[in-house]
Formats: sequence, structure tokens, C-alpha cells
Amino acid sequence: MVTSCRGSIPKEKPMTDMMTRAFGRPGKERACGLACLAACLLLLAGSLYAILASEPADASGGYDAVEQEIHDEWEASFPGEGPLAVEIARCEGWNAAANFDIAFISRTSDVGPFQINQIHGRPGGIIEGRWPIAAQTLQGNIAVALELRRISGGFSDWSASRHCWAWAIGLTIQNQQEPEQAIEGNPSTLAYTGIEELEIMLAISAIGAGSLALAGERRRRR
Repeated sequence: MVTSCRGSIPKEKPMTDMMTRAFGRPGKERACGLACLAACLLLLAGSLYAILASEPADASGGYDAVEQEIHDEWEASFPGEGPLAVEIARCEGWNAAANFDIAFISRTSDVGPFQINQIHGRPGGIIEGRWPIAAQTLQGNIAVALELRRISGGFSDWSASRHCWAWAIGLTIQNQQEPEQAIEGNPSTLAYTGIEELEIMLAISAIGAGSLALAGERRRRR
């Protein structure tokens, strides 16, 4: 508490004090505070856009021999999707958790870099009666993954790890140039370009600026 000739006045909190400095003054000073806030919000939105629009460092290189083969094989069948295929493999079965073992079989009966499940070896499956052998070589694993990609029209077979590789979808040429065709009828293959996040951030910024301006105006009228 701060004591003055007018009695005891509660000490303002940092946020309240900031609002007072920005909006609690008349005329030009209040307008200047609002302009500064707007500039900061625009800078924040611009920075977010720059981050989302930039291409990650691993988008076109830094691959080991296995990743390079995955990239090249995928590009041959689905041009522009090589980087995404590599990221899916990294998130699925080509990582330290699988000891970087191409023939690795998980506890959930998934094999190789693309973690081809045993269900595909059952009657009617694309490798009926040949699981896991058909998917325990790199070439076989990629071939099965490519066939799953072709049949589904997307990447729904790896939706369980989508949280790990979704950022890379926007890097694919197909999803950048033909987004509707690439994702039609398959929600799990929605192109992730970062635009949605930018729109949300701009909306939040606008709401925040409006709320602060309204709060400042109310304080001014008291």
C-alpha cells in the first residue's frame, strides 16, 4: 500500500501499470501507446509468418544412405513428396528407438522404416502371406509403403505419428500446387502450410488490441 494525502492507494500490478501508461493518458500520448501496441502485434505476426514460411534445414538434404534411397524412390513415384516420406520414416521406424534396423519389428507387429503392420500380410492384404519377409528389406519396405500411398491417396496409414511429421506436408510440391486434389476425401493428408496458424495469430492479435484499447478507454472515462 502507498500512503498519500488522499489516503491509501493500492499499488498497481505490472499489467495494470502498463495499460495505464499506454492508454490512461489523454490525447496524443494515448494514441501513441495504441500505435506502439499495434506495431508490436504486427511485428509478432510478421515474425510468425517468416518462421512458418521458411523451409526447415532438413527439407532437401542431410540424409543418410537409407534416407536418400527412401527419398529417391518416393520421388520417382510421387514427385515432390520425397522429403515428407523421409520424415515419416524418421518418425516411424528409422530412428534410434528402432536401433536404425531396417528389419526391426516393433511390439505392435510393425516392420521396417515405414512400420508395415502385419495386417497387410493377412488374407486380402497387399503382401498376403508374405509378412514380415516382404517388408524386411529396404526396397521391400519402400515398395509396400508406396503401394499403401497409392491405394489410400494419401498418408492415412501413418496417421498415428502425424503429430511428428505433419510440419513437412507443406514442403511437398503436390500439396503446394494441387492441395484440393492431394487431400480430397482423406482428412489425415491435409496440407500443413502454416497459413491457418497465421490467421489465428492475427485474429488473436486483433482481439487483444481491441480489448486493451477498450480497457484503456474505460479507464480514461473514470
